[in-house]
Amino acid sequence: MESADAAEGFVVGARCCFDGYYATIRFVGEVPPAKGVWVGVEWDDASRGKHSGDHEGTQYFTCSKPGSGSFVRPRKVTLGYSFIEALRKRYAETSAETTERGGGGGGGGGKGEEDMFVISRNSLVTPVEMVGADMIKKKTSDKKMGGGMRRYKIFDKT
Repeated sequence: MESADAAEGFVVGARCCFDGYYATIRFVGEVPPAKGVWVGVEWDDASRGKHSGDHEGTQYFTCSKPGSGSFVRPRKVTLGYSFIEALRKRYAETSAETTERGGGGGGGGGKGEEDMFVISRNSLVTPVEMVGADMIKKKTSDKKMGGGMRRYKIFDKT
């Protein structure tokens, strides 16, 4: 049985991924008579859906495309990262951490260029590229600056 803790961080309207397929979270909660917490999703690929947000006569959420909804267990859903989290993971680490992880590539000092992208509400995937990252890293790692990009913080104002 999935506890409420398993669904921590799941927010209605957030984007998610399950088994390589993208969806939007439309519901988080219990779906009786099944035990535990479920995540109701509306798939980008409507053919993955099993229903329209209903179960045994109760409507838990609605889908913009009929039949594009499913219920999945929270442990099977990946939420991904916000844009700010992705920037932190990619640029606020040292070169040693990147090398140790087997990252690199792309000259950005972090994960490979193909690993960083933004998914819009319309499911458009847009790659994000840091132009001039090597030069910035070199300048900020100057001893006068105190030892690198790790000293800089990215704040999310939302």
